[in-house]
Amino acid sequence: MSEDEAFWCYAQLRFRNCEVFACPLCGVIDRHYAKAGRRQWQCKGCLDYFSATSRTAFDRHHLPFKKLLFAIVMYATNTTGTTASQLAGAIDVQYRTAFALLGKIREALVQTSDMQPLAGLVHIDGMHACGKPRRPWRRSKADSVTVNNRLRSQIGRASCRERV
Repeated sequence: MSEDEAFWCYAQLRFRNCEVFACPLCGVIDRHYAKAGRRQWQCKGCLDYFSATSRTAFDRHHLPFKKLLFAIVMYATNTTGTTASQLAGAIDVQYRTAFALLGKIREALVQTSDMQPLAGLVHIDGMHACGKPRRPWRRSKADSVTVNNRLRSQIGRASCRERV
């Protein structure tokens, strides 16, 4: 997919119809003036310029649309999400860029999610959704008595082996 194809794919996902749609700045629904070289439109109502990412989590992005779409698809298709280091290697960017991009993807998910209570038959899969906190992966600190008993038992076993 070329960069232009990725842009029009993103624009179609955003506006659904790339000919008549609402201006994200003022809300006027019309056939806006296309500025194809700049990948922008000029609103017929407010005469301001806007792009496919205006007023979204990806506003003022610096990544090409090709990498942006690939990151969204990679995040959406993995069952457990994507780590920033995996994403950085896949789209050939720095770790900090991938980390910021994942934050923008999560922000977009929160902005567009439906927060209505679930009703009817609901299937939820692949997530730990319990209110109880998980057991931590840290060992508890051992006191000096326990450590000394362990060491004495190991020394006792070693001396038994030497006798045999």
